[in-house]
Amino acid sequence: MAKSPISNDLLKTTVGIHVEAGVSASRIRALINQFASEQPRHEIAADIAGFLSVEDIPQARREGFLWVISSLSRSPSRDLSEAP
Repeated sequence: MAKSPISNDLLKTTVGIHVEAGVSASRIRALINQFASEQPRHEIAADIAGFLSVEDIPQARREGFLWVISSLSRSPSRDLSEAP
């Protein structure tokens, strides 16, 4: 886990940079869903309408999210199941 909290703004900026670098929005959406949906179900509101967002990624998983999204820009065919 990171020594200090990883902010929502850092996650949003990182996502924006990678979209501009050519990582598809659908790959990023799948990555966000993967990291955010692994929270215990009681922590996710039952009435969520729409998509999970970077704010839904728990602090304990944010460092891994940043690592995986960074690797996507280097190798777009990377399988998300290889996440730490």
